[in-house]
Amino acid sequence: MCGIIGIFHNIEAKSKVEQALKLMENRGKDGSSIKEVSKNSFLGHRLHAIVERVQQPLTGKGILVANCEIYNWQGLAKKYSFSAKNDAELLLQFLDSFGVADERLKELDGVYAFAYFRGGELFLARDILGEKPLWFSYEEGKFAFASEKKVLSALGYGTIEELHPRQILIYKQGVSFVQRQFFTYLPEHTFQEKELKEETKKLLEKAILKRIPQKKFGLLFSGGVDSTFLAKALKDHGCEFTCYTAVFDTEGETVVPSDLEYAMKAAKEL
Repeated sequence: MCGIIGIFHNIEAKSKVEQALKLMENRGKDGSSIKEVSKNSFLGHRLHAIVERVQQPLTGKGILVANCEIYNWQGLAKKYSFSAKNDAELLLQFLDSFGVADERLKELDGVYAFAYFRGGELFLARDILGEKPLWFSYEEGKFAFASEKKVLSALGYGTIEELHPRQILIYKQGVSFVQRQFFTYLPEHTFQEKELKEETKKLLEKAILKRIPQKKFGLLFSGGVDSTFLAKALKDHGCEFTCYTAVFDTEGETVVPSDLEYAMKAAKEL
């Protein structure tokens, strides 16, 4: 969960970016930095490192700040012979090579919100379902964006909009949008019930496995259907993880909280 910020064509841009990074400290404890990209225009990044500690903004042919989790970054790096240490570096090299086009963004399997500056143009984009947040403001020739709406509000911006995930925003002396293609209609399936169950199981396992970090990790565990299924799948695949359950410890309370009760029961049985 990184934080990104950009202030354009504002004489207070640098100080505003610095202020924004302080406001977004909760989004990353692994460092923060800013970069001037043009006159009175700065990009900033608050880092929460998952794979390698690669500081942003990143500079190649263009300049990138991103809050991203690209699951297939290693596969794309191999496919295109990129030398990337993590998904953010892969994203920069990907955009440097192919630009910001909807068809190309479909190759990114993951969630992201990024700002890419090149040739005097700024591009903003999110994953197609909009899991990673991104807000912007454009007033009187001044443009700003941030991971959090409240940050832009604190900086004094009035009209603030959420970037629609099915659009790419382009800023260059004005704001324009490129419409992205959403999922296309799929015909009705012809599977039998047994086949449906098997296919669903395969898709669930694929979705889980591509999100697993290559080190020990924690799983929020309530003992309900969702977290129990995840825990069982992780155990079956030999993952090293610890289940965590959070409940209120009320003084004088003798009844075990239901979440803790179910979590303990599920953990014991499995």
